[in-house]
Amino acid sequence: MHIIRDSSFLEKDYLSTLDALSHTSIINKIKNKLPFIIGTINTSLPNSVGGVDLSFSGINITNKDVKYIYINGYPINAVGDKCFCHIRKHSNTTCKITGPIKFMQYKNETFTNVWYDSTIKEFIPTSIKIQYTDGSLSI
Repeated sequence: MHIIRDSSFLEKDYLSTLDALSHTSIINKIKNKLPFIIGTINTSLPNSVGGVDLSFSGINITNKDVKYIYINGYPINAVGDKCFCHIRKHSNTTCKITGPIKFMQYKNETFTNVWYDSTIKEFIPTSIKIQYTDGSLSI
């Protein structure tokens, strides 16, 4: 079943229709296409010295155990310009989340002081690579 949203469909109607669907049904329909449902990838507010953290949360929806998740991307400021770490002199970064993350297990991870730049407002992911305990990969 596909839900198509049109202009006559009110937001509350759309959300109630989604809520009416079985969560298992939704997961079964997408688990062959998406191995991991990402809840959030957020930057923190800068700390007192301009350090910005990167937080990640999500849930494994494959029957395989996740060994590692590699999140690659860069930060931007409020006007959409790429930001750079004033100490490490980089913008792009890769953060590595260590499992194991079992089927239907939720994972929350925070990487502290990934960048030092007090103008960072948002993280732009460029790729996410998932390595499973059986050695296979999803990108």
